[in-house]
Amino acid sequence: MTDTPHPEMTSFAISEATLFGLPGEIIVRGWAAQPDQVASVRIRVKDKVIGSCPLNAARPDVAVKLGHPEHPAHGFIFAGRADPAISRADYVEVIFMGRNGKPLHTLTRPIAQRDRLDALEIVYDFDSRQLRLTGCLFPSRHLRTLSVVFARGTSHTIRNLFQFRPEAKALDPEQRTLYSGFQDRIPFVGEGDVRTAQLKLNFTDGTHKFWPFPADLVLFNSPEGEVEEVVLDWVHDRIKLRGWYRSHTPVTGLSLTLNDQKVYGIPAIAPSERTQKAHGFRGTMAQEFTLAGTLSTAVPNPDALLRDEIEGQLRLQSQETELLATRTAQVATQRIWGEIVLAQFDRRNNMLHIDGILALPITPTHAQLVINNRRLDDPLPLQAQMIGGTGNFSWTHEINGVIPANGQIGLDFFDADGGEIGHLSLPATECLTVSRHGAVDGLNEAELANRLMKTYAKLPQPTGPSVCFVLQGNMTGVGSGGGARRLADLMESFHEAGYMTMLIDRSEPWNLLRWPQEYRRLRRFCHRHLMVPQPTKRHMGTLLAEMIDAGEFPQPAGFKPGNRTMSEILRLPPAKQAGAGLATRIDPQFNVVAAALLNGLGPRVAITSYAWSAPIHSLLHPSIHGVIDTNDLQALRAEAFAAAQATFGPEAVPDLQKFEVSLDEEVALLGTAQSLITISRSEQAFLCEHINPSKVVYAGLSGRSETPLPPSSADSRRVLFVGNLYEPNIDAANQMLKHVWPAVVARVPDAVLVICGRVCTALTDSDLPSVQLLGPVEDLTSEYGAAALTLNPVRFGTGASVKLVETLALGRCILSTPIGARNFEDAAEAGALQLAELESFAEAICELLLDPERRHLMESAAIAHAQEKLAPHAVHSDLFNLLESRLYY
Repeated sequence: MTDTPHPEMTSFAISEATLFGLPGEIIVRGWAAQPDQVASVRIRVKDKVIGSCPLNAARPDVAVKLGHPEHPAHGFIFAGRADPAISRADYVEVIFMGRNGKPLHTLTRPIAQRDRLDALEIVYDFDSRQLRLTGCLFPSRHLRTLSVVFARGTSHTIRNLFQFRPEAKALDPEQRTLYSGFQDRIPFVGEGDVRTAQLKLNFTDGTHKFWPFPADLVLFNSPEGEVEEVVLDWVHDRIKLRGWYRSHTPVTGLSLTLNDQKVYGIPAIAPSERTQKAHGFRGTMAQEFTLAGTLSTAVPNPDALLRDEIEGQLRLQSQETELLATRTAQVATQRIWGEIVLAQFDRRNNMLHIDGILALPITPTHAQLVINNRRLDDPLPLQAQMIGGTGNFSWTHEINGVIPANGQIGLDFFDADGGEIGHLSLPATECLTVSRHGAVDGLNEAELANRLMKTYAKLPQPTGPSVCFVLQGNMTGVGSGGGARRLADLMESFHEAGYMTMLIDRSEPWNLLRWPQEYRRLRRFCHRHLMVPQPTKRHMGTLLAEMIDAGEFPQPAGFKPGNRTMSEILRLPPAKQAGAGLATRIDPQFNVVAAALLNGLGPRVAITSYAWSAPIHSLLHPSIHGVIDTNDLQALRAEAFAAAQATFGPEAVPDLQKFEVSLDEEVALLGTAQSLITISRSEQAFLCEHINPSKVVYAGLSGRSETPLPPSSADSRRVLFVGNLYEPNIDAANQMLKHVWPAVVARVPDAVLVICGRVCTALTDSDLPSVQLLGPVEDLTSEYGAAALTLNPVRFGTGASVKLVETLALGRCILSTPIGARNFEDAAEAGALQLAELESFAEAICELLLDPERRHLMESAAIAHAQEKLAPHAVHSDLFNLLESRLYY
């Protein structure tokens, strides 16, 4: 577009106002129709006069058009520097001054932008004979190369061009590119005065442009440095920064920031031959700095660094003088916000289980499987428990396909709104694969132990309230017994109370996913699960001793139970257990492995099950509050079973010897723990007669149920009995089959007795057509829902009845013997259950089957009783009060 005047145009004009070159450099062009009347032209930007110039530029086109060809100097050209902060959003103001010193005319024009050079640094290092050149370039045309041309005519092409510079957003209002940076170190020997060098822009259209080095920007022996690496570990709450600097002036202060957050800590500084060689330095030695510390205290807001690119800022001081303030964009950053700890694939049912550690300010709700960088299926529900931003996740689902032998297996995590949070993965070779019972594919017992111990060594110590449960048994099988149900009940209450919950048991990988729904339920309230399989415990003990000595699984400093270190104790041969009763149930190898794991994990509370777990407590560090959950008092059980054998005969208790327990022996074992839990008030009162009452606390079975079942069907004839492989259950089921059920069928022909649990394997008369033996059932809720009533026909026993509590909580009518309802007499008084001796069971069952209205009244009473008397806060409050007094006061 031409600015040549037309007859109707005014006598003054601004042809151009353009930013170019370094910040603030501006060129303004224009003309005046009557040059004889104009003394000078003043240029003003943002209310500040930045310079002036005369009308001495030839504009013959203007002169001819105006009819004054004898006066070609109608134009002016001003080149100068304004405020570096000006941009194309600003205006230039041109004031035409008359010869009398007064303004003749004033015009304004928006500022345009052309080729621009920003953030230019030119430093010459005398020792190394290097020219260091950095800056940002915003060309108006496509750039092919950028080079430096020296006074002698030689040139050097800049090697590092189009580098990422996030500050380009602020430097270039047009935001043409964030990849505007350039940087190089150029040998400079015998090339003349560095201040006479020029930058040469070579464009793709074959043209080029020169920019002289601004003499006032050339520095000599200026300090330099950068932040090279950042490690942010939310899982273990650690931070590490590494970088270097080089200064000819002594450095007395060094400070670091990440994305404008100050990093607190004292860095370690040492000479760096690596940096010296990498950059070709000579003379003054480069220094390497490393700052390592606790993430949560080193940075004010660590979570703000979770997703954004990290910009590192380094400042150097000498006394009160600032030597260097430099920023490093896109610092190489390793973020550790989670880790897959265990992955297991069961080929028998295509179930895949993945669990691990998370440290995130938000809780993911779904995860999508990724194999070899390819997403499979849809995002599926994820069980994640986060306490104070840290926690664990568990993902168990059936997958379509197989896990490849090589490659990567991982999960993409999503929040409740479907937003992607991040990705975790591990090599597929680390995934445990199971194809048969008793083994993991491709691993012998020692190799499996090694794989498990390496997994456990990754687990960080909990930072808040935490509890670890220990069971000398298996928590992962359906029908694993009342002890496992009891432990799960307590663990869920601790989870609801805000504790991080952990479990050490003898689960085995080949059984882990046999009942996926049951295991998925367990992991809803179990943050960490440490398996010590029976075949591998000896190998795990040996590995633990080696890892403790190597510092890979550290124990509390200076802790020597019995004047031996834990590694020495782990290497001792297991003591042979002689005798009967409790002595035969003690597992020395499991106990010492469990104790070493507990000391390494460092929970605030350790709860072990049964008296035979007592040896663990003599090996616990005093910082861990050790608790034994007695479940049943074994001495009382021995008395009850002896009485049952004497009353009902040897078929009720075939092997009495295995239950023989001395009260003194049990009391001595229980006394090793700091606190004891009883499952009933009666056992609490009994134990307080033999042990300091301040150590004993009651925590009963809770009747937790998310939603009680709807009323039973009026025409239902199903009667349910649930029992583990336990002498009172076996005796009760056999008595039902022999003496009770035939009488029931005679009166109610369509009645069906359904027996669930491992008790089915021990029944002698099980071929009745109206009896269904289902064995272990993964989801008992459906069986409770279909039943008209449930039975608890035991003739002897101790402790508390799991089946009775489950029935009350789900809202089903239950018929029980008085001994079966021990410790639940108040439920019978409230009409929530019916009591009858076994001899009267047949009549009572028939009456309840044929009277649905009465059943429904009992079901309502059961729900009300469970919600009031059996709620977790009602039966577990004494336990939490005790622990609070021990841990915090």
